[in-house]
Parts: sequence; structure tokens; C-alpha cells
Amino acid sequence: MEVLVLGDDKNLRKMWVAARTCYSKKSPIELYQESLNKTDEQLSNFINKVFSFGHLSISEHCNFTCLISGVSRSLTHQLVRHRPASYSQQSQRYCNFEDGFDYIIPDKIKNNKEAKEGFDICMKSLQDVYNVFINFGINQEDARAILPNACSTNIVVTFNLRELIHICNERLCTCAQLEIRKLFNEIKRQVIKQLPLSEQYLVPKCDLVGFCNESKERCCGKHKTKNELNV
Repeated sequence: MEVLVLGDDKNLRKMWVAARTCYSKKSPIELYQESLNKTDEQLSNFINKVFSFGHLSISEHCNFTCLISGVSRSLTHQLVRHRPASYSQQSQRYCNFEDGFDYIIPDKIKNNKEAKEGFDICMKSLQDVYNVFINFGINQEDARAILPNACSTNIVVTFNLRELIHICNERLCTCAQLEIRKLFNEIKRQVIKQLPLSEQYLVPKCDLVGFCNESKERCCGKHKTKNELNV
């Protein structure tokens, strides 16, 4: 898995201007010029104050584009369920995998010698069938029907900060599948370097609400469950 997060050096100012526009007679352009005289710390303090009131709409003006490679189709099937976001994914209709498709092995399978051997055998068999289909003259968009969820893929995703906060609340939970959890831990790490104020928001949802809303069996133990607290 490789991830590169591209931010916008004006993200802080965009959110500050958006928030100030709601409460000022000044134009957004005038406010932007005013923001140029503010330090990052001053901008961040104001934005955090706005967030503390629950006004997260300004975070929709803050965007990050994530260049993601070497993840499974299982992961991207989960990823594209998150809206709003923009996605551009490697196409199995137009890419020919006769030379071999890469695949991602889940850790629990990889760490079991017999399971991994069986997994590799299965992947080779699917590759052989795919190549037979291509040799039969079947086009790629139909031959791909044999390709598994384990197929490695590449995707470019753009989120606004509000959606990224929501996704991290869901996917950083230990109940999330490990691969997507690793992805968003890396995205979180890179986003925090670019926008430090985001750190307190890019957390599992239990850290925000103070309890776990999963069952006792699924709870990691970091927080008590909702039932235990009777809330």
C-alpha cells in the first residue's frame, strides 16, 4: 500500500474566511485579504472555536486528494460507499491483466502458512482462467468477471475535511477491516502534518462520544459500551 495526500496550503484560510463570512458585513474577498495578516495559530484557534459549537459546514471547504495504490478491491468497495467524495479508479475494463494481476493477501490468511498456500493456488488458477478467456477472444470487460476482490487496484480520492472526519470516525474503529484501517491511519498521519488542528477530530467515533456503540463482543475495551453506561 502506498499513499500520498495532497492538501491545499490555503485550507486554513478558506475555512476561516467561510466562517467569518457568515458573521461579517465584509465581502469574502476582503476577509481573505484580512486572513493574510493572521498566523496559522490564530486561524486554527478561531476554526476550533467554530467547530466546538458544532458548526462543521466550514470544513467542507477544506479538501484533500489521496493518491492510493496497492490496495484490494475489497477495500475500494468499502471506500466508495462514503459520500460526498470524488473517485477515479483503475479500470479493469481497459487494463489487460494477461501478464498477471497483483493481489492483496489479508494478514490473517498471510500469517497462516496453509491458508496462504491455498490462497496463492486459487489466485494462480484465476489468472490461468482469465488468460484462457482472453485467448478465446473474450474482451477484458467480460474476462474480468473471474477476477477476485483480492485484486490490487489504484484509486485517486478527494474528500472534504468534514467527510474525512466522518470516515475516520468509522474506519479507525477496531471493528473496521484491518486493511482499510491501515489506509486511514496513514491518511490521518499525513493530513495532521498538513493541518494540525484536524488531529483531535480524526479519531474513532468512541473517542468523540465517550462510549462504544458496538456490542460487548465487538468492543475493543477502550471505552465502555453504550449498554454498560445505560445511555
